[in-house]
This record gives sequence, structure tokens and C-alpha cells, in this order.
Amino acid sequence: MGDSFTFGEEARFEDTWNYYLQQRLGPNCQVINFAVPGYSIGQMYLRLERDILPHDPDLVILGFTDGALDRTLGIYCFLMGLEWPDCPWVAPRFALRDGELVVVNAPLPHPHEIYATKAIYDLPFIAYDRWYHTAEWEQRHWEHLYASYVFRFLTTLYPIYNVVDPEVFDTALHDVNSALFRAFLDLADKNSLRVLIVYLPMMEDYGYKVRYRAPVSHGVLKDAGIDFIDGTTCIAQLEESRRFLATGLHYTPEGERHLAECLLPHVLKQLSAVRPTHGKPTVTLRCPCE
Repeated sequence: MGDSFTFGEEARFEDTWNYYLQQRLGPNCQVINFAVPGYSIGQMYLRLERDILPHDPDLVILGFTDGALDRTLGIYCFLMGLEWPDCPWVAPRFALRDGELVVVNAPLPHPHEIYATKAIYDLPFIAYDRWYHTAEWEQRHWEHLYASYVFRFLTTLYPIYNVVDPEVFDTALHDVNSALFRAFLDLADKNSLRVLIVYLPMMEDYGYKVRYRAPVSHGVLKDAGIDFIDGTTCIAQLEESRRFLATGLHYTPEGERHLAECLLPHVLKQLSAVRPTHGKPTVTLRCPCE
């Protein structure tokens, strides 16, 4: 489960790392892909609770990029990226209240409610959206002043400052995602489910498109004391031209296959330790699974 890098966006099904992993594990192991492009860590947690636990799996691989942590503090998908300009959907937005995770925008607004809103500042819960920068949008009552060229000149020369709510500060980004990762592991533990947490690198992690910075997720997971597999080193073993597609967004088929090979030993180790639960037999595995 995860976002587009786990879903295998821009790739044929037969070229995804999920498919390669299935082939290496053999016919007695089934790999089911529950990933959704654009998902946040919060949505991944809800998907585990609602859609994955009923399948009673032995192991869940949570594969995600740094963008998934940013999206955790987002609500409106049309604000999150230029590739979704017409997206009418909203995402559940987790926040911490007295140390407890709550969804602040439940029930989620219906698309009809969103489209019926006349101005962006009137959208429900917009202040909780990390991607809403007030200075980039029309302000209340400014429509009466747009006829004045002097007003336009002054607001261009002296742009207003962005008003940032504490709910979307970097501190909130760190704390909410940290709590979600812990809640994810707690839920898995209560259901005798083993978990592999895997960080999947993007081009930015190698300094291709923007200046390099350490992924936010690394600090969040380390501060929370959570072990994870860093796929950055794995993908870096390939030559630069063989890592990502020409679009610069997702892995090449070779990158997908290489990632599967890197994950295989970790998967086998986890599966070999599975204990019988709910009447399931003990799993004994060799490489590949037999």
C-alpha cells in the first residue's frame, strides 16, 4: 500500500515492483496492490483499517514518498498539484487534539458543496489545508477595488503576506505524521500483522530538479523510533539515466525491478517469522517461495 510509486503509475502492470515481487515469491504467495496515486499517510492508515485488514494478510508493505507526508496536511486535491486542476475531491484531514488523532473535516464535503462555493476562502476547513496560501488568492471584498489601477499597482508592488495557521506549520507536519505512523503500527500489531515501512525516493532526493534536502519522512520516522527501509540507496545503485522515466516522475521498468530485488530479502525475513493466527498455518519460506 502507498502512493503512486507503489501503485506503479506510468508503468505497465508487468513492469511494477509489485509484479516483480510476486514473480520472485512464487505461486504460493499473493501480492495485492492497494496503493492509490496521491494518497497521504492519513489515507493509507484509513485504507489499512477499512480495506486491508479484512483480507487478513501476513505482511503489509507501506511504500511512500516524501510527498505523502505533505499531503497529510492537505484537504483539496486541486491545491496539491498542477496535475489535478479539476479534481473535485477532498481528503480526510487528521489533526492532533490532546495527543489524539482526529479527522477535523468529517463528514467530508461533497463535490457539489465545493463547486457551489463562490470564493476559495469560503471552502469548508480551508484553513487546515497546508497548500492554501492566502497571498496567492483573492481577498475578501477586494473585488470592489479591482477597477482601480492604483490599487492593482500597490498590491503588486507591496504584496500581502501569507497568513499561516499553526495547524499547517512544519511542527504540525512532523507531529501528525509521526502519530499516524505509530497508529498504523499499533493497529497492525493488534491484528498480528507484520509491517515493512519503505521510503521510496523521488528525483528530488538526488538533487535533479531542486536543491537536495534530507527527506522530511526520515526525520519523522527516526524521531518516532520507527525502523524503515530507505530505498534511496537501492535506486542509487543504478546509473542516473536508468532510474527514472523521461517524465522525471516515476521509476523505469529497470528501477522497478531493482527495487523489488532490494525488498525481497526483507520480505522473506518477515514472512518466515509469521506465526499462525486465525487458523492460518505457519509460513515456511525459502527464496523464492515454494
